[in-house]
Amino acid sequence: MLGGEHLNMSIGDFHIAIYFSALGVSFTSQKRIYVDINNSKFKPSFEVGPLKFGKWQTIHNYEYVSVFHQPLKGGGYIYEVNLWYDGNKHFQLYEKHSYEEAFLVGYQLSEHLNIDLLDATVPNAYKWIDKNEWKLKMKAASQTEKD
Repeated sequence: MLGGEHLNMSIGDFHIAIYFSALGVSFTSQKRIYVDINNSKFKPSFEVGPLKFGKWQTIHNYEYVSVFHQPLKGGGYIYEVNLWYDGNKHFQLYEKHSYEEAFLVGYQLSEHLNIDLLDATVPNAYKWIDKNEWKLKMKAASQTEKD
């Protein structure tokens, strides 16, 4: 009884409430990566509201950063940025639908760690990025925008 009245809730209503609660949680959940470059630590985190789940991992022997695409079921792509270390191990840091955003994240990380950047967005046609050449192109493009 609740306030002198019976609470009429069937098992079906309870299942619906649980379903919508789970659906609501899925909209408030997100995946994040925390990076502590100075201490060589990375933390993949799954967050639901104020709750955060994940452990810090220490990574040494950085080798390179790669940007590549993963095909999606609908025919599109998602671009991922991975940090490769210790030979064949990698740590997925970022994923977006935008090539430009993913490439910029990969470039900035590779610059900060002073390691190479691999563009692996074209299957079987991977290419190492000449970051000095890329900087010159970006500088020229920004000058053109100013003019």
